[in-house]
Amino acid sequence: MIRPTTLALLLTLGAGGAAARGTPCDDCAACTTALAAPGADVQQSGPLKNSGAGACITITGAGATFDGAHHPISAGEGIGVKVAADDVLLRNVRVEGGATGIEAQAHDLTIYASDVRGAAVGLGAAKAPGLRVDRSRFEAGLVGVAFGTPKGGACPAGALQSPGVVVLKSEITGAEVGIAACSARPVLVDNTVRANGLGVLLGDPAPPANVRGPAARAPFDPCACAPELEGVKPGTTMLYSSGCGGCLVHEGWLPDVRAQGHDVKLRKSGLENKAAQAEFDGWVRRCAPAIVDAIGTPGCVPNYACPATGALFKRKGEDGRLVFESQLNSADAVAGFAAECASAAAAHYGGDACLQHPLRGNRLCGNTTADVAGTAGDLAGADNACGKVQGDADPQKLGCHASCVDAAPAGAAAPTTARPAPAPTAAPKPAPAAPKPAPAARSPRPRRAEARARRARRARRPGRRSERPGRRGRLAFDPRPRPRPAPVDDPRHPRRRRGRRLDVAERQGLIDDTDGATTRLPYRPYALSTPKQGALALARPLLLPSPAIDTGRTR
Repeated sequence: MIRPTTLALLLTLGAGGAAARGTPCDDCAACTTALAAPGADVQQSGPLKNSGAGACITITGAGATFDGAHHPISAGEGIGVKVAADDVLLRNVRVEGGATGIEAQAHDLTIYASDVRGAAVGLGAAKAPGLRVDRSRFEAGLVGVAFGTPKGGACPAGALQSPGVVVLKSEITGAEVGIAACSARPVLVDNTVRANGLGVLLGDPAPPANVRGPAARAPFDPCACAPELEGVKPGTTMLYSSGCGGCLVHEGWLPDVRAQGHDVKLRKSGLENKAAQAEFDGWVRRCAPAIVDAIGTPGCVPNYACPATGALFKRKGEDGRLVFESQLNSADAVAGFAAECASAAAAHYGGDACLQHPLRGNRLCGNTTADVAGTAGDLAGADNACGKVQGDADPQKLGCHASCVDAAPAGAAAPTTARPAPAPTAAPKPAPAAPKPAPAARSPRPRRAEARARRARRARRPGRRSERPGRRGRLAFDPRPRPRPAPVDDPRHPRRRRGRRLDVAERQGLIDDTDGATTRLPYRPYALSTPKQGALALARPLLLPSPAIDTGRTR
């Protein structure tokens, strides 16, 4: 049953891509105060620094959500974030230093996309039933993820205090012990545990008297084995829809997908389905927090999730943009996603304990002392990559079938086996080829000559300009010389009077004779440069040479 405070919070998510972010807080005290209210939604707005030995942020409000927005929290000598209330969601939390990065002392805590570095203990969860860690990273000094406190490289005898714990798609590195499962028997799926002293330390905690059922002793996944949402099984594909245009396209594919025998659970949109939407959102917030975290990002819906594998359609990256983990752009692609989900559920789930392989798809490699150690008991696994296994654990039963060399993550130093160098062949090595001489530098003169030759080839016929257009709409230049005009014998001709500036009449082709008559010379007048002169030129042909008209000066 979903808590009422969670229902009130999740009803705001029905808008899909238009959900608002939480209440901002900018210091440790303000965040602690805001997170004391039940169902609070708080977002960190800047870097925080812890000044004491206690916790910088303490969450006491049930059903609260805290979004660190990837801003750093300097834990100092204390604790970064302490969770003391049930049903809390931590996402995008980044803790630096401190004795403990995140301390869990409550039920049903979900940690998503968080990063803890430099702390002595990355995640302390000695008593945290139902804890779920999804796509997070822990780089600590002593223990990365501590379900109890190991002593001398082994887990002391004790009771099972954290049943139903799941660590999914996370990375634990740089600690003396990567995962210490002393007070819990966790479900580990698709994790990377590397560069630690001891990778995974398994304990054998005794079940308490008040715990019954499959979760009493065996590893247990509440999201897949005991979901609060009706009709959900480990192999059910979850479709988150808000009624947007793209959502309606995917909803239109459902009849064809279901006709092929695939089980798809749809979040129905519409105001009349608010109660059903709240129940669906409660499962998503608990078991697929990446969908909730992406709300508000353009294109965040529709989205898909698989309870058996934790696979998604898309999620929000640290830069705020969507990261597509699967390509679901057609009905056939959705059917393939649903088929993989159902196949994984059939292979790893079933029986009285619901979960057959609690350790699967992990990369437990590159740890100094051992990759897996401790008391495995009846713990079974599949598709794991393991290097060194100590204790009573059987590598075959743990599913250590893959090689650490082949399954090493990108950027990780995988252990390699030295191989002898191949024997040299009898054929001598060919002599190295002589280096080619560098091309001599070319002077600008040949380039200019080539340019002139190109312009000459563009010319088509004699004349000052060619009819073929050149670059940028200009006419190509014809380099052939133009014949010089014949000399003019008339001393009154403008070509013989270049030494002085011609007046307007001379530019119009009209020159006064000595007797005052106007004479028109037989040569082409120069072009006019102003509209006034153009109008004057239109009127000049009406003035014919006449000795009867005495103008005195040229008009």
